[in-house]
Amino acid sequence: MNKRRARPIGLFLLGLCVFKQTVADPCTPGDPDQYRIFEASTWVRNRAITADLGTMSLICDRYLSPTSWYRFTDKQGDRMADATPKAPVPMQCGTGAPVFLRDPHPTLEEGAKTEARVCANYGIPNNECSWTGTIHIKHCPSRFNMDGFYIYRVQPPPACPMAYCGVGTGAEKCPPGQLLDGQQCIPAYPEAAGRPEVTPPRLTGNTFYFGCVVPYNGIMPERARFQVQFLADGHPFGGLHTASDDHIWQVHINPMDLKGNLGKHIRCQVRPYWSGHAITSRPVISRNNYFAGIKIADINGNDINQIVVRKDAPEPTEIQLYSTIPVTMETHKIMFIPGLESQLSVILRTESPSVAKTVVTSTCETIFLQRDWNQTAHKLFGSKPVKIQAVMDNARPSGRPDIPKLLYFTPIPAALGQSIWENYVLPAFQVTTVDVNTGICTSVTDPHLKTFDGRRFDILREFGEFVLTRSKYGEFEVRERHWSCSSSGVACNCGVAAREGPHILIVDLCHGNVDQLRKAKLQPRVYYRTTAITGTLPNGTYIHSDSTGKKYILKFASGAWVEARVNRYWGLDITVSVPSGYKNHMAGLCGNYDDQSHNDIVGSLPNFISNNKVTVEDSYFGRKLPCPLPLARTLQDFCYCNKTGEERFVCDYAKVVPDPTDLTNMKPVKPIITPQTCGKRKRRDIEDLMMSSDDVMEFDDYVYTPVVPTARQPVVIKPRVVPGGPGDGPGRNMQAMGDLFVSARREPLVAYPQPYWQDAFTSVEPDGFGGEFQPQKIRSNWQFAPTNPRVVPRWFGVGPGRNVQAMGGLMLKVAPVSVDEVPVVIQPQEIRRICSEAIETSSISTLCKDLPGFDVSSTMEECISDIKLTNDVTFAEAASDNMEDRCIQYASTLSSEKENVQKILRLRCPRQCSGQGRCDNGQCHCHAGFTAEDCSVRTDSIPSVFFRISGRAVQKRFCDALRRPCLTTRLQATGAFYRSSNLTCKIQHIVMTYNGHEFVESGVTTKNTKAEFVSFGEVICHIPSTVRSAVLAKPIAGQAVHVVVRLQISVSNDGVRFSNEVNLLVFNSKRVEYNSRTQSWEPKV
Repeated sequence: MNKRRARPIGLFLLGLCVFKQTVADPCTPGDPDQYRIFEASTWVRNRAITADLGTMSLICDRYLSPTSWYRFTDKQGDRMADATPKAPVPMQCGTGAPVFLRDPHPTLEEGAKTEARVCANYGIPNNECSWTGTIHIKHCPSRFNMDGFYIYRVQPPPACPMAYCGVGTGAEKCPPGQLLDGQQCIPAYPEAAGRPEVTPPRLTGNTFYFGCVVPYNGIMPERARFQVQFLADGHPFGGLHTASDDHIWQVHINPMDLKGNLGKHIRCQVRPYWSGHAITSRPVISRNNYFAGIKIADINGNDINQIVVRKDAPEPTEIQLYSTIPVTMETHKIMFIPGLESQLSVILRTESPSVAKTVVTSTCETIFLQRDWNQTAHKLFGSKPVKIQAVMDNARPSGRPDIPKLLYFTPIPAALGQSIWENYVLPAFQVTTVDVNTGICTSVTDPHLKTFDGRRFDILREFGEFVLTRSKYGEFEVRERHWSCSSSGVACNCGVAAREGPHILIVDLCHGNVDQLRKAKLQPRVYYRTTAITGTLPNGTYIHSDSTGKKYILKFASGAWVEARVNRYWGLDITVSVPSGYKNHMAGLCGNYDDQSHNDIVGSLPNFISNNKVTVEDSYFGRKLPCPLPLARTLQDFCYCNKTGEERFVCDYAKVVPDPTDLTNMKPVKPIITPQTCGKRKRRDIEDLMMSSDDVMEFDDYVYTPVVPTARQPVVIKPRVVPGGPGDGPGRNMQAMGDLFVSARREPLVAYPQPYWQDAFTSVEPDGFGGEFQPQKIRSNWQFAPTNPRVVPRWFGVGPGRNVQAMGGLMLKVAPVSVDEVPVVIQPQEIRRICSEAIETSSISTLCKDLPGFDVSSTMEECISDIKLTNDVTFAEAASDNMEDRCIQYASTLSSEKENVQKILRLRCPRQCSGQGRCDNGQCHCHAGFTAEDCSVRTDSIPSVFFRISGRAVQKRFCDALRRPCLTTRLQATGAFYRSSNLTCKIQHIVMTYNGHEFVESGVTTKNTKAEFVSFGEVICHIPSTVRSAVLAKPIAGQAVHVVVRLQISVSNDGVRFSNEVNLLVFNSKRVEYNSRTQSWEPKV
């Protein structure tokens, strides 16, 4: 019985167990398998909440039970979030990767359940379902909600932070603009007191920071949050930042994030939200921006991106470069050396070499140092300002808008370490130059003056020294000196002295007279006088001469220059050019240079001329200079900031003032240096200068006497009959009867003066300066027509054939005397013809006439005026030369005529070949018997050389090797030198030694050296250094102690035919002395 009773119990227990498994329901309260609640503390498991990393930890569901059911409650919502209207994004639901239903949430019958797919959003673009899993969903009934609720058996995610996301609830229970926070509604987001602000950078140690500040003083500051994003020119950079309560709501940018964003305006945008809630606000842009990079400012600190530079500005225009952020070792590490200060270099460059010659700067580099950061102004200025100067290129205003020039900056190279500045480039800076009329003044022939502003007047018969121009500050001045150049009492220029500061350059003919000049017996003296301490030419000051030695350019460091052109008939023609920076600052005969010609002459013309006359005591040509002389302006070096590769920038004083256009084919000339103490230094200082150069000498004074020559009456020689020779022209049928020439033709003979008139008669003269008249071949330049008797002078050259009176068919030679001695009767129409032909024969006449705005008529009128006044047609040669010089100077000021300037320079022949050659494409092809570049020298002429000492021509000179280098000597000549590769000095070296009784000569050697050309009347010969060594050698037993070296020096133009010999004696004043009474050497004991 017991066994039977036991079986039903066992079955019951089994049945009970089976029942329990069948009826278990996770929805049933109290059931062990009932669902679980997602942690109540995880109220942020809500898709409306965005995690705040600063205040919360991210949720992770990796450790959920895979067999348990879970329910969303409270703020989590009543169900799992799905992709409607869009999938949750990272940081929503309080986790890094929210897990949500891939499809819309299913609607189930009460008690029903289903399987569903879930996704996790890792934040991968275009991939919201970065991870998938399978879960189960069950719909449970509820006593409190007739709709019931859902529970979920979830699949634990594979990693952290990943968590299941609730749909959220509560927002719809609060009024618009608020959200439910726990059991209360609060503002949807913290409301700031104003728009955010970008703060200036602050230097801290070796780095800096600047940030974004939010002005918040509202409720719940401990939960107020502001998401900050920085923008560079509107584009986000540097990631997201969160500003939270720290007495001030701000974030700082990482300065390294600025790399690639320099040169842009930095802003910040802010989105406010509450900790524990999603960001639903729109971004608010900062009220200001901050430019991070380098800016350019004017001298007053105002930001600029362009400037206008006038060429007449007295001073350069200054700009400053400054950085708006510090330069630090952390952000621009140039070397890995502890404690080293960081510095940033910015290189300026010009657009092209052509622009570099239009605009120059004081430097090509600006350096920024960390220590120079100004925390108050928030600026880091470069090491020094950049001065911008327009090049004084003499360009005239074109009437067209000025074309801006661009100054560029090179990209900043990579540093050895990290740098936010790498490849940063400043934008191009625009510079517009404004041309002004160039200051050019001329004084030509007798003399005709044209002021800087174009007014013309004549001085004519005034003698003495006059101020051509002088700056109002006194640092620059030009003077001219006059002599008599005609028996009619007309004055012409004979000297020019140009001064800048204490430095004076002089070209002087006034130590002679015009007759000597016409006979090639007068040479210009080229001096450098100074009262400066150094006693030597400063940088940028020099003298150049052309190949004939008849034109000189005196160039000064300021850019001012003076041209002195020797004309063999009257003296010097002078041109003065001053940089446009001197505008409105000049005075003197050249006017005030203010573009107003009406006010150039102050008062009456005679008074104006008289007021600019210099007293003898203040002369620059006299022995003693007036002291003290004003100092020159301090000159600024400027740069062409254009280079390639490893070239170095070159900066010097000359960049702002290019050489004169007419300096082409000119060579430097060594002037004689004549320093003066002026009370600033001892006599010993000048002696020391003499030891350093043979060109340093005492000033060679002379008596200036501009006496008017007296006219002599013509002398008619008694006729005698001389048979005439054959010829080609109309003169071939003439017979010479002494000085009377008779034409064999019946028609009257009329001689018209033409540019080649001098070819009609040439003469064979013993010394080249006068002699018996011997008519030669007559060219067919003669025309025949009835005429009244008149004198027809030749206006090229000098010589006995120059004055012939035509009387019908008779041609009477008056006398081989000066052209000024013959009364000349020339009709006005013939004067105009002479002047016109003189201008027309120029090889560049046509080109000059084609220049827009070039005035030829003024040159023509000056020529006519001169001939009428003096009765001397030689002034017609000046018309050609002056027209050419003015043409070149004018063309060089026209920016549109640069090519024509070069063409004119190529085609111009020097002095139109002196009328003794043919001009062809800028080169003279001399007629037979003539040579030199201007055909001014006879091939058979041999110069007669001499030394000039104290105004006297001597054949012997001494050089004390204890006081002088004795390495060069200057020789002057009558006749003419010309620059050529064959210009040669022959030096015979003769040693004179004392034998105990007398000095005897021995050891003669001869050496030819290249002569250094100074002018047509002066050369420099170089002496072998062994000569000085011989007279200074230390005594050696058995050798002569008392030594003198006599140098016999001669000069040749062609290296074959040499001049006479002069003697230079080199000695040692400690060992020998010269007895001038006995004219012999004596030893010193």
